[in-house]
Amino acid sequence: MSQEIVPWFITVLSLLLWMITFFYFRKSRVSARMALNKMSSYSKTSGSQSEKEVTQDSIIYFASSLFRQNTIEDILWDICINCVDKLDFVDCVIYLVDEEKKVLVQKAAFGPKNDRNERIVDPIEIPIGSGIVGSAFKNGKVELIEDVRLDSRYILDDEQRLSELSVPIITPEGKTIGIIDSEHPEVGFFTNLHVTVLSTIASICAIKLVRAQADKDLLIAKEKAEEATRIKSQFLSTMSHEIRNPLNAVIGMSHLLMDENPSAAQLEHIRPLHLSSKHLLSLVNDILDYSKLEVGKVDLDYSEFNLANVFEELKQNFLFLSSKKGVTLNFDPVDTEFSLIGDVLRVNQILNNLIGNAIKFTDSGSIQILASLENESSSHCTVVFKVVDTGIGIEDSDQEKIFSQFEQLGSGKTRKYEGAGLGLSICKKLVDLQGGRIGVNSKLGEGSEFWFEIPFEKGSPIKNNSSVEPRKEFGDALKGMKVLLVEDHLINQKIVSKLTQKWKVDLAIAENGSEALDTVLKNRDFDLILMDLHMPIVGGVEATKLIRSQEGDYFQRVPIIALTADVSADVKEETLSIGMNDFITKPFDPVKLFEVLKKFYSAA
Repeated sequence: MSQEIVPWFITVLSLLLWMITFFYFRKSRVSARMALNKMSSYSKTSGSQSEKEVTQDSIIYFASSLFRQNTIEDILWDICINCVDKLDFVDCVIYLVDEEKKVLVQKAAFGPKNDRNERIVDPIEIPIGSGIVGSAFKNGKVELIEDVRLDSRYILDDEQRLSELSVPIITPEGKTIGIIDSEHPEVGFFTNLHVTVLSTIASICAIKLVRAQADKDLLIAKEKAEEATRIKSQFLSTMSHEIRNPLNAVIGMSHLLMDENPSAAQLEHIRPLHLSSKHLLSLVNDILDYSKLEVGKVDLDYSEFNLANVFEELKQNFLFLSSKKGVTLNFDPVDTEFSLIGDVLRVNQILNNLIGNAIKFTDSGSIQILASLENESSSHCTVVFKVVDTGIGIEDSDQEKIFSQFEQLGSGKTRKYEGAGLGLSICKKLVDLQGGRIGVNSKLGEGSEFWFEIPFEKGSPIKNNSSVEPRKEFGDALKGMKVLLVEDHLINQKIVSKLTQKWKVDLAIAENGSEALDTVLKNRDFDLILMDLHMPIVGGVEATKLIRSQEGDYFQRVPIIALTADVSADVKEETLSIGMNDFITKPFDPVKLFEVLKKFYSAA
């Protein structure tokens, strides 16, 4: 065969196959419709080959039509309309059971009294066991009545209706959930073919209804869960804002007092105040973190960090608290020549929680914080962290429960130790999120060893591994910087004002977004704007949009930093999407505020 003939031959063969397929399916559909149209002309005698073919084709037609329906309403109306259009029924009504009221309720009806474009406005209700429909449901059997005038159960509906067929809708589990019913003005109209077809369709209908109801219940449950999550998130966001604002005042003021060279007697009162407020902040953070972890809204922020620096900061944070209890803290970080790539904030959060617990439950002795390497390769390693104390220890029966939410040692009215019982649960979720494991080894009265391991990618080499970065001092890096603080809370204004005054920052204050816009329009030499989000008249989000919408390069490039007590992920995403440059949460760490100001001032 030549190369010119091959393409022509393939084209002709494809055309022939398409024509055969088309006429085969067309013939099948035509035969099904013809069978449905002829059904009423058959006698009650069954068993002939032609009747079997009619029954088979009818069922195929109904089933294929039902297959495309997914909601309860569409399924019921599809059956009603096809019974009238294809089986020559005068009408078709479907009832579903209301088990609480013990009645059958009309859900779909098609015929002279109800057009296909209408829906049931005032549904008929039939008590179970009443009439032919109620009897068919109660007995779970087909009722074929050739002449309703001879049946005492018939409830007179229309004197022109002389025969009736009621077919139960029964689930595969054998539960009757409804009835398909039809009446006809001709005595003896309904045949065994109608019974066979409609009984099969009722079985298919039952399966479809069960599935549709399950889908509906699932959708309702999903909507309820989403609404509950939304309400919970809104509540936590509101409570976070309401609690964090006064906390910012307490922590900020106590920080300022400690920086003003107080006497020993004054310091003795200020430090407990500062620590108590930070404890309350930790509790608020735990609740919010657990909520975010529960709905999967915590994202990991990977960066390079030096493990030795992490341990040094932890040592400085806990030194005062441990020395006050007379407990010795020993830090032993692993000696590495490389940095680690991971979420250092989350690692810090886990260690802070475990060390804080160790100090809380240890009245004398020592606490060791250790780290070691395992499974090391050229690019990855696993770090095993351990916090070992000589505290009260944990009973064997409690060791599996302590990582569950709201579980705590000594819980009850007489418990000795403070806490909400969320810390260890959050630690476990954070370790799991980073692909690690966490556990505890303990003996009652002898102390505990909490451990966790997290896999890390290796980072760049550490130039001077023996030295640890000192704590950053403020210095004069911000001298001459012009900042606009947009904040309605007077104490927060005072705290930021006191801090920036020490840093030699030129600070102006606006009490709401409207005032901030007027100030910026009149004076365009601010190096940065600190913008609270929740304020009267005009909030921070709207004020930022208004500033960014102004003409001129200054309004597009001036850094706007969100300063808010709302720490929800949605709020953070919103602030960045409208043109804010960074996000500081209240209560804020003065070091964090200083570093953010320095970053944008240096860049400018």
